[in-house]
Amino acid sequence: MAVILLENPQPKQREFMLLTNRYVAYGGARGGGKSWAVRAKCVIMCIEHSGLRCVIIRKTYKDLNNNHIEPLKAVLREMLQEKKVKYNAETHTFTFWNGSTIECAYCATRSDLEHFQGIEYDIIVLDEATQHTYEVFQALTACLRGREHLPKRIYLTCNPGHVGHEWVKRLFVDREFLPDEDPDDYAFVRALATDNAFNGKDYMKMLNQLSEPLRSAWRDGKWDIFVGQYFPEWDLEAISVPAFEIPEHWIVSMSIDYGLDGFAPIWYATDEKGTDYIIREYSAKDTIIKDAARLIKEIESDLGLDGRRIRRYAPPDLWNRKSDTGMSTIDIFNKFDLRFIKADNDRITGWLAVKERISDGSLKVFEGRANQLSYCMRLLQHDEVRINDVAKDPHEITHLPDSLRYFCIMRSKSAKPKTRQTSENIVSRRGAVRAPKVAVKVNVSSLKGGW
Repeated sequence: MAVILLENPQPKQREFMLLTNRYVAYGGARGGGKSWAVRAKCVIMCIEHSGLRCVIIRKTYKDLNNNHIEPLKAVLREMLQEKKVKYNAETHTFTFWNGSTIECAYCATRSDLEHFQGIEYDIIVLDEATQHTYEVFQALTACLRGREHLPKRIYLTCNPGHVGHEWVKRLFVDREFLPDEDPDDYAFVRALATDNAFNGKDYMKMLNQLSEPLRSAWRDGKWDIFVGQYFPEWDLEAISVPAFEIPEHWIVSMSIDYGLDGFAPIWYATDEKGTDYIIREYSAKDTIIKDAARLIKEIESDLGLDGRRIRRYAPPDLWNRKSDTGMSTIDIFNKFDLRFIKADNDRITGWLAVKERISDGSLKVFEGRANQLSYCMRLLQHDEVRINDVAKDPHEITHLPDSLRYFCIMRSKSAKPKTRQTSENIVSRRGAVRAPKVAVKVNVSSLKGGW
């Protein structure tokens, strides 16, 4: 008689496999036995339920084949030989004798995601979920439907980092839910390399010898410091100071990132030594210009800035004129007596300016006044192609940091000494430019329930 051979689950794997929440995440560090756990869960549930439709998703086919297709073939070898389980190499689907199926699919692009539209699944496994955007997760939740008597669940495996770090951390680690999200639907099992008995001494030694931030991410599963983080130097506690009244002679500034997808103004005060204090932030969506202008004035009044001269910086695209009205966003802001300076939009130079001000201690934050900015700064990652740039996805966390970038790059420019125009650096009648003179200083059967 053909058998299916599965090892007994380890304690963390057992904890994961017995959970019945609608969305269950498992992992947190390298070597926690994640792939085995979700694979075994699918096999057991297909045995327990007739007609169950499962799908296991990875970002690339190579990872899908190495981590799931070939291991499933090994586990189901005798069943495949006796044709009690059939494998379709074209659709990468295992079909059990009772009509249950495990489909193995990859999703790397938007066109791949469209493949899942209209398909119904009972069990969805999003393996290495942090490699996917929140858009992918949302689209897959719409596929979680079918016959009511069968369980409906999404299982996720995850490690800190990558494009999906923010949404996975929000839902499963921080448990910060939106009004339409039921906290009881979500569960997280944190598993580290030390929870997997199959990790040998050499593997653990390798993890222990890693430099930061790899060690914190791969060994300890820390979600606040992770591989790919653009601003590991951002430490809100270290740069926070108690709020105080802004002296009249200090310079007050404001920067803004604006669009219907994100309205993100930040206010600053600069002391005599050139230290900048973030004194207030604001963030909202779907804010029309009229309401944005009203909010700006209300916040400035609350800050006691009425009548103060305020330097305002905005990105160059806000000067673009609309074809239908012939007016730009800045033109409309001007109608509300809000005038802006066009900020430099050099992204890499701007991010380096932010890093410089953080590192040299010239950027401070009033306590409790920039929590949302801090949240976003900690989640920003390096772009995979332009490594010195910040990744633009997930887009929703980029608005406040972009606003800060516009301010810092302009502060960097204003801090540079201006060259006095003399006869030696004026264009001559012949058109030549003379250089200025500048001084430079430089086993599973024991499990019951959970199915």
